[in-house]
Amino acid sequence: MAPRYTSTAYLLWLIGGWTGSHHFYLGRHLQGVIWVTTGNMLGMGWLRDVVRIPDYVRSVNADAQHERYMMKYIQLTKVPPINGSHVMAMAMLGTWYYYVVIGMSLFIFPTEYNAVSYVAGSLAMSVGVWAAGSCGRASCSLNHISFTVIAIHSCFSSLRFAALLITLPAAILAAVWTRRWRFEYDGVLSFYAAIVTLVIIGAFTNAFAYFAICWAHDTGLIWQDINGRTILNRELLYKQLVAGLNALIEGLNNLQPPHFIFDFFAFDGNINVFFKPMWIKAGVWWQKFH
Repeated sequence: MAPRYTSTAYLLWLIGGWTGSHHFYLGRHLQGVIWVTTGNMLGMGWLRDVVRIPDYVRSVNADAQHERYMMKYIQLTKVPPINGSHVMAMAMLGTWYYYVVIGMSLFIFPTEYNAVSYVAGSLAMSVGVWAAGSCGRASCSLNHISFTVIAIHSCFSSLRFAALLITLPAAILAAVWTRRWRFEYDGVLSFYAAIVTLVIIGAFTNAFAYFAICWAHDTGLIWQDINGRTILNRELLYKQLVAGLNALIEGLNNLQPPHFIFDFFAFDGNINVFFKPMWIKAGVWWQKFH
């Protein structure tokens, strides 16, 4: 790879940072895909890169002093250390991918195939947690994370949208448990793999947009007046948002582990004794003000 320059990286960060162009330039293709699909982690990642770009450039150029430092650091730590920023990134990315993919899938697949949407969301959450834990020199196992998420989600599928409260911590634990060093600075994704990934995401997004527009027309959420102007039915939009929040609260009210867990541990208990009063109060508050 030809040498990369800090000035060029900063220029790309400034004029096209929201597209992750500076990460693609520095060979950090996985992080570039994350930046495109999350809006630079809602802008926070763009600000963080201000201080991180010089280190990225030294890594990709295999600066001798930097490499000696990294090899010594890897030998001392054995496994990549985990801190609050790593956990927060995994949680944010996993949550974002989970709800976005489920929301988009519910428009694409028929109602009788809603289970497919939740499986797609669970896999997307696995990818999000894995991606956040595999940038730079560290990596974690996507297979282990996906297996953990699918297994846990299948046990708590009755929670619907609220299943994230159980599956996300399990996914993060799996990522931390399998986190390892990569001794060479080689991207997890090649440039062509990143392009193919973005094309697939783009196709999925276009399919969602088509079905979402059809749904909005069929339900009367948007309509055209006699002058051909598109009008948004704000009252119906508000009702749809309330219905979605009520579905989330309903999932929280069902917060109860499957019976085989209690049978296995010979424990005749109910986790709702601790949690359900809180969900009931939240539901009563919501109904009171809406």
